[in-house]
Amino acid sequence: MKRVLSLLLVCLMLITVFCACGETAQSEVTTEALATAAITEGGTETDVVTTDTERLTPDVGDVNFGGHVFRVLTRGTSSSTWYSRDIYADTVTGDIINDAVFSRNSAMEQKYNFKVEEVGSKTPADDALKALSGGEDIYDMFCFKVQADITSLLLKGYLRNLNNVEAMDLDRPYYDQNSRAAFTISKKLYLVTGDLLTMDNDATRCVMFNKNMFTEFNIEGIIGGTLYEKMQDKKWTLDMLTTCAKTVSKDLNGNGVWEITDQYGMVSEQFNVLALYNASGRLTYEKDSDDVPYLACNTEDGLAVFSKVITLLNDSSYCRHYSNAYNEAIPQFKEGLVLFYPAQLADVPLLREMDFDFGILPLPMYDENQDGYHSPVTTYGCNCIAIPTSVQDVDRAAKIIEILSCESMYVLTPAYYELNLKYKLARDMESSPSIDVILGTAVFDLGYMWKWGGIYSVITNAFNNNTPDLSSQLKSIEKLAKNEIKKNVADIEAIVN
Repeated sequence: MKRVLSLLLVCLMLITVFCACGETAQSEVTTEALATAAITEGGTETDVVTTDTERLTPDVGDVNFGGHVFRVLTRGTSSSTWYSRDIYADTVTGDIINDAVFSRNSAMEQKYNFKVEEVGSKTPADDALKALSGGEDIYDMFCFKVQADITSLLLKGYLRNLNNVEAMDLDRPYYDQNSRAAFTISKKLYLVTGDLLTMDNDATRCVMFNKNMFTEFNIEGIIGGTLYEKMQDKKWTLDMLTTCAKTVSKDLNGNGVWEITDQYGMVSEQFNVLALYNASGRLTYEKDSDDVPYLACNTEDGLAVFSKVITLLNDSSYCRHYSNAYNEAIPQFKEGLVLFYPAQLADVPLLREMDFDFGILPLPMYDENQDGYHSPVTTYGCNCIAIPTSVQDVDRAAKIIEILSCESMYVLTPAYYELNLKYKLARDMESSPSIDVILGTAVFDLGYMWKWGGIYSVITNAFNNNTPDLSSQLKSIEKLAKNEIKKNVADIEAIVN
């Protein structure tokens, strides 16, 4: 019901915008939007019904911002993958995300009398630091990479503690509660993700699989069902992934050497060691009762997971390593030479030109005993909402964030989640429940975000050197990690705002 209502809302929005802004955009988008809204998964037009549920509104009162220009510093569009597209759109183009952003901004700007302006930069952290150190109040919000960029500004005391910003109601559903819980340190929160953004979704890990290869090798008969059925029954595990991967691997030219032109069960990069570890429901760093992080992966069960994952990913008889996804993994998957491609949702659009069908799954569970699926978000790709300390009118900035975030829940998120991803880019309707799971189980690993003790280097070195036992390496960084955390916590606790 929630998905159907979201679809109806976004379709009505799109129809209104396109009727006002041009027949071309309307013909390209609204037909698909209407069809998607009318027919739910396995259902018919009769599934679309009305409800008396009240639409949530931002608790900002009857405000008029007097034409204020709400300036957001972003990472711009210099990257082909991690580019900003959720803050500003200057016109309707027929692209669903662009047009949802345009509609959201236009409606809220008119209603509350303000204007959104995006300042894109290849080096947003440097630009932010320059403005902040000079005391300039020129940005109302920061929206760029969490890892290194945002954290560096945080430690310098240049970000507002969102827990002290009264006009932001962080309990509202348009803020991601998983990110809120993960990002606090000593009960202070300086960044959060939510419906205002789409790049946190793009940065969420998943597994794409070749449906034709699955059928060709009768893997359904081997595992006793489809991968979607196994996922829904919570039987989609590392062992099942390995079984499937081993089934399809072939030395195609018979020369006895595994090469990029051969057929593999899986291709992988070094980040997947951490991703699959997180998918087991574990984090490299947890937090104690005082909300202070500590190294948590140097335990018997944590070491066992790392050992299994590193061993799996280093078995060259069914898994090939790659260093560049765009030059190696994606072309190989497009050629039909790979069954499983673990990546992030941002890679899904890059596969739309494939000649065969592919499906999308969450990362597999470690085993059937765990509580469910966990989908790690890379903080390198993920953007966030942050308010700089240079903002003089914090109440105004926070209220505009509330307004845009609330409207995004009804306009931008359905556009990204229901239309762009599920129906436009994914090749089959069966992927819809998978995407529900992926986006609903996001986790953020502080070890990757902060790199305390060089934890990520320890993990990647173990993968690259095929040394599954991490016990001595993790033990060797315990003191360093503890000291780095102690310093960071002291810096954060010293911040007054």
